[in-house]
Amino acid sequence: MALNLLFGIPLLPAGLITAVAAFGILELQRRGFRPLEAAISALLAVIVVSFAFQMFYAQPRGPHPGGVVHAPVRRYGKRAAR
Repeated sequence: MALNLLFGIPLLPAGLITAVAAFGILELQRRGFRPLEAAISALLAVIVVSFAFQMFYAQPRGPHPGGVVHAPVRRYGKRAAR
């Protein structure tokens, strides 16, 4: 479902891609800890690089000119005397 939502891949091919990836990871687990660890590290690296690219692409604004962003806070309880 995620591949369909993210990349527009039809559900059947997306399911097959997911199955191949899952069986590939299981095969790596059968071969030992090092290959599995390398595959998981590679997947994590893809996530980190993608996040960094999105942050660069989105160009978020920096901090407030005063250095601190003040959010409005609603206080509950006793009312202050006016």
